[in-house]
Amino acid sequence: MVGIAIIIAFRRDTCIECLIYQEVGLRTTNKGERKMNIYLFAFLAMVFWGLAPVFGKIGLTKVSPLIGLYVRTFVVAAILLVYGVLSGQIKNLTYVGRTDILYLAGEAVFASLLGHLAYFFALKSGAASRVVPFIAAYPLVTFLVGVSFLGEKLTLMKGAGAGLVVLGLLFLMR
Repeated sequence: MVGIAIIIAFRRDTCIECLIYQEVGLRTTNKGERKMNIYLFAFLAMVFWGLAPVFGKIGLTKVSPLIGLYVRTFVVAAILLVYGVLSGQIKNLTYVGRTDILYLAGEAVFASLLGHLAYFFALKSGAASRVVPFIAAYPLVTFLVGVSFLGEKLTLMKGAGAGLVVLGLLFLMR
């Protein structure tokens, strides 16, 4: 509800993303250039994704994972719809190409539907302190697909990092 109040507080022509980039997401380099602070956004994502399982675990105590996914998806869709309409950003959907829609739909099916459904089943039955770190190893899958199918470079450091992730998963399973 706080998110909706914040969205409503902005004028229709105000772009929240623009405000975030201007106020907290940009840094000035020593050459005077303004660059997005990716680590700030990565940190925020880490904090939000770290807090979300606590809400999920508690919310799933009396609810099936599928119903939990319905509620989660409805809330996100409603907030995005309200923001899109109030900010005028929803009109930009007309600029999204067919190929982009297909890839984004694939991402939605894998991450938001199948991934979150599996996550809710695991979270409902397992300890959040074991389930969440295990699921958080998903970049290992992205790394393997990137190297195998996208032609990304396999370096010693990337390989060592992937190996450490696998080692961490083995520790979690014990």
